[in-house]
Parts: sequence; C-alpha cells; structure tokens
Amino acid sequence: TTLFSNKIDDEIFKATGVGCAAQTASGGMTQDCGPNMPNYRNIGSVTIKGFEIESFYEATYLFGSLSYAWMTGKHQGAYTNPWGPDVWARDVPAPKWVAVLGTKIPAWDARIGWKGEFVRKTDRLPSDNYYSSDISALGDRYWDHYDNDGYNVQGLFANWKPTQPYLKGTEVNFTVDNLFNKSYRPMLSGENAYSQGRNAKVSVTRFF
Repeated sequence: TTLFSNKIDDEIFKATGVGCAAQTASGGMTQDCGPNMPNYRNIGSVTIKGFEIESFYEATYLFGSLSYAWMTGKHQGAYTNPWGPDVWARDVPAPKWVAVLGTKIPAWDARIGWKGEFVRKTDRLPSDNYYSSDISALGDRYWDHYDNDGYNVQGLFANWKPTQPYLKGTEVNFTVDNLFNKSYRPMLSGENAYSQGRNAKVSVTRFF
C-alpha cells in the first residue's frame, strides 16, 4: 500500500491569459500590466495526492492479484489566471483497477492467465472551475487534457519456464493485449490518439 501527497510551490508555467493582478482588477487589456512581460511566470502551487493498494494470492494451482490506484490534484489559481479560482490539476491519471487471475500447470512448468484493466473516465478538467470570464474568453480550456470516457480492456498471457536440464534457462512468454479488439482512447492520450487493436506477442529468452 502506498499513500502520497506532493506539493509544488510557485510552479513555473507559460504566461498565457490574464497577465497581472491589475488586469484582473480593471477588467482591462494586457496594457494594464506594463511593458516587458515574461514568457514564463510562477502561477501558484499544485497539490497531487492519492494512494495505491495491492493484494496478491498464490497457491499450488492458482494465483491472482488485485490493485486500485486513485489520484487527485488541485491547482492554486487557474493556469491562465493565477488570481482566479482554484482548478483541477491537469494530466492527473484517472482511478484504475487492475485484476489478474491465472492457473499454474506444474507438470508443464507453465502459467496461464487473464488480466483486466478498468479505468474511470478522465473528467476532472481545469476548465470545470474556470471555463471563461470577462477578461478571459477561453478560460482554462486551453490547458484541459482530453476528457476520456471510462473503459476496460482485457488480455491473456502464458509463461513457460522449463526445468529440464537441456532447456533450463529458457523462458517463453505469450501475451494477447486488447483481446476483444476494442477501440478506445487511453487516459491522457489526447483527442486523436486511439488504442492499439488486438495485439499478440511471443518472446523467447535464454539465460546463460
């Protein structure tokens, strides 16, 4: 089990949107901020916290595991307006379950199993709290990550590690990812980045 809480103070970010507190107060243009505005600035702190929990089971003929990861993040002030409201931090992974269930075949020195990933939708966007304002028509929409739908993806795997003297030191792995050839957008991958389709792989490793 892992618990964490990380805080970054005075995050350095590209200067976009509202340029200064004077512009916020007057509702005016960036001329209110004076000349020589920098391209980057400190925009406040961001706090990322979360946890991950894992459990495992292993017996003579059966094995499995189950894990859950959850993260959330808050940014002090908007990305395009440090004097605006607090917003969700960008690019924070969605909650995810990962389950593994398999069986051992001792007579063959083999293991076969199933793996499933269940991912919540990625819907906590910076623009949820700062969509637009009188001095920023775009708000924080420019910095939103893609609003991915939730999805689940299944896979199969097999492993063979023979113990015969003439084969000892050899390992063969076979995996099938995206078993049902599902089309989805992996979390935080972008609007036009789709998943790879069904994918089968075989690897043979020899240890000396």
